[in-house]
Amino acid sequence: MASASSRSWGQVVLNGVVLVSQINAAARRGPRAARAVEAGATRRLRAVLMTALLAALGLLPAALSTQIGSETQRPLAVVVIGGLVSATLLTLLVLPCCTRSSSPGAGCAAFRRARGRRDDDEALRAAEVA
Repeated sequence: MASASSRSWGQVVLNGVVLVSQINAAARRGPRAARAVEAGATRRLRAVLMTALLAALGLLPAALSTQIGSETQRPLAVVVIGGLVSATLLTLLVLPCCTRSSSPGAGCAAFRRARGRRDDDEALRAAEVA
């Protein structure tokens, strides 16, 4: 049962990687960052939900068991199912927001100003070399 916890972490990371790669693929096709995040998250919604649901349903018998030995298995199964649910919600809700805010042209104004100054410095250095 302890391996179920480590498998769920791997599944959560894989769900995040699948979602971010789909968002990046949508961004390469050209839409704005907001549209790319929406398209990527919508396209991978079913895959992320199905993998989380499959793992949670697999642990459901251990979480509902009342037989001998379930005193140790039940709490762990409940915690792993709760972790899968919360991690899936974070993957579907928070990860796209973080991806959108870290995309070019997004984020706080101070970061954009600092990035603009860095670009100006690089342009000056290139002009000095030429």
